[in-house]
Order: sequence, then structure tokens, then C-alpha cells
Amino acid sequence: MKLRDFLEAVVPQTGVRIIARMKDGTDAKNKPFKYFQHLPCSTHEEAAQGISTLVKGTKSDVYYALASFKQSFHTNQKGKKVIRVRENVCKLKALWLDIDFKDGLSDHTQVVAALREFSNRTGMPMPSILVHSGNGLHAYWPFEEEIDGTRWQPLAEKLKTVCQEVGLASDHACTADACRVLRPVGGVNWKDPDNPKIVKGI
Repeated sequence: MKLRDFLEAVVPQTGVRIIARMKDGTDAKNKPFKYFQHLPCSTHEEAAQGISTLVKGTKSDVYYALASFKQSFHTNQKGKKVIRVRENVCKLKALWLDIDFKDGLSDHTQVVAALREFSNRTGMPMPSILVHSGNGLHAYWPFEEEIDGTRWQPLAEKLKTVCQEVGLASDHACTADACRVLRPVGGVNWKDPDNPKIVKGI
């Protein structure tokens, strides 16, 4: 799957799209920490080009936001400029799961088998998009239409609850987080710098 096609499938057309890369910084006491550098984009093409440029130009983890946002930079009640916060969410276009290779699921074939069992037990259709993130699998259920966060949240919470009830090992917080970022197709997982892994559809 091409990057732009992937973004068009899971990210809304309406609103500001956000891509991000992980950067290293130091605090006032010179202690290292990691933070997201957010880059707003107005189209899927701009987002795809931005991701490709970051992937080729840096050895850093690159992400994209699944939601679109109302403003590039949103001023919260404390007067701080933020982007990826719930009150700034504009639209969403998919449900998703983030499943790591652990808890008895050591590779993508075992995760796919677990998703099939989940589908058989719950009646939930199999995800139409599967992405190998390097150390796990992202499963997506795209919608035909983009929806508001107020409509999306109950659906995501229900998916989270069902996963918990049937014991599907996934990052449950991620499932119901409208502001979540995940790794895009075509990115590189740099969690192990000596063994970078391509993020790809399967």
C-alpha cells in the first residue's frame, strides 16, 4: 500500500492533518527526554510528502495522527498552545488496535490468527488494513464517512471493552484515544537503532 493511499483510507479529509517525529531534548537540569515535534499539514499529499522527507532525512521515529484537528495550534484554558488534545479534534475515519509482539503473540502471523479468533467470537469483521509496525501490528477498520469525535468515542470505547472481555492483547488505551499517533506505512521503526525495521502493510 502506498503512503498516500494509506493516509486517505484512515485519516479524514476535513481539518488539519498532523505528522510528528520523535526528538531528543534536555530539561533545565540537563536531563534528557524525548518529545514530539508536530508538523501541521493541509492535505494528504502534503502529509505524505512530509512523512517521506522526514523518513529519508532523519534517523528518528515518524508518526501521523489518526484524527484531523480544528486548528494547527490550539490555545487551551491555561493559555498554552497545544495541538493533539481532545477539544481540538475535528474528525475521525477509523477504529484501530495496536498489538505488540508479546503476551504470547510473537509475530504477525500469530496476531492475525488472534484477530481471526476475535472476529469469530465477537462478530466483528476482520480489519481491512493491517500494518507491520516493526515490533507489532496495527489493525484498522476504516469508515466510509468521517465522523465527529462525539460519535467516534463510544464506538472506540466499545471496541476497547470487547477486546478486554475476550482477552485480545492490545494497547487498550490506544484504542480509545482519539489523539493517538501511530507509525505510517513507509516509515522506519528506530526503537532498536542497530536493527531498524520498515513499517509496511501486510
